[in-house]
Amino acid sequence: MLVPVAVALAVLLAAALVRAWCRRAVAAALARCRRGARSEARQVLDERYARGELGTEDYLERVRTLGEWM
Repeated sequence: MLVPVAVALAVLLAAALVRAWCRRAVAAALARCRRGARSEARQVLDERYARGELGTEDYLERVRTLGEWM
């Protein structure tokens, strides 16, 4: 009687651990993706500023919008 209960508890615990691990892995992957996208957008802004296409005020406002600082 105790063996089936112990097995069921072990399966539930294993499922909970796998689920938690998957959530953390997905969250980390999304964070890396967001950082990469922001970095690419920042690089475009930097290039446009260097070419003189953006003024300083406009550049700084767009950087603030991205949420990044130098």
